[in-house]
Amino acid sequence: MNDQGTERERVIEVRGLTMRFGSKTVHENVDFDILRGEVVAIVGGSGSGKSTLLREMTMLQRPTAGTIRLFGQAVDRLDERQRLALRRRFGILFQNGALFGGETVLENIATPLLEHTRLERTLVDELAAIKLRLSGLAVEDGQLYPSQLSGGMRKRAALARAMALDPELLFLDEPTSGLDPISADALDELVLELKAALGPTIVLVTHDMDSLWRIADRVMLLGEGRLLAVGTMAALARSTDPAVARFFNGPRGRAAMMAAGAS
Repeated sequence: MNDQGTERERVIEVRGLTMRFGSKTVHENVDFDILRGEVVAIVGGSGSGKSTLLREMTMLQRPTAGTIRLFGQAVDRLDERQRLALRRRFGILFQNGALFGGETVLENIATPLLEHTRLERTLVDELAAIKLRLSGLAVEDGQLYPSQLSGGMRKRAALARAMALDPELLFLDEPTSGLDPISADALDELVLELKAALGPTIVLVTHDMDSLWRIADRVMLLGEGRLLAVGTMAALARSTDPAVARFFNGPRGRAAMMAAGAS
């Protein structure tokens, strides 16, 4: 399927997803689809299960019940070889970047290529340099170590590593967390540029209201152990549901809406 057809491909299909830790239910019977080419943001209050849901979709955590399909494949039915092949089709930017401190930026970006391909090292280095430049970092930045980078540069380096294998699906965990407003805006612009250039489906967890207005096609609000609402920011900002209005129409939400020029 494609954008011209009656239905776009479901890159992620979640049905009846339930996660419990002991007696605590994080979410229960959650259903949703994410379509090819979308930018979908997952939001919610502290403890609503945003990061847990991200870990489940990336096969880093097994849910208590329910099914997750990535590219039509039920992840709980895959053997280790199939899971590895599926992992090559998506990239992850972790909240803190998770760069290897003992490796340079360029070596960090090259790591997925070394682990998942049999390319010669010279070609790996060339591809890593391309991703470095796509992320907006300079060639000389590739020789720096993570400790020598600013917060914004670390995020860019981590995003370059997540894009190393040209993934069809990209997961971003709090990509603008800890950044100043100018750096956060620049990272949002970078995400939009990468989407336009490479066309990945993007799923991000964020609390940044400005980012939601700027880059998200749809937003999913988690709370009370369930999916409270799904829609565009414009639709959610107009919602009369008390739980939805409370989240999107607080002072920060209204300020972000005004900055986006919405009403």
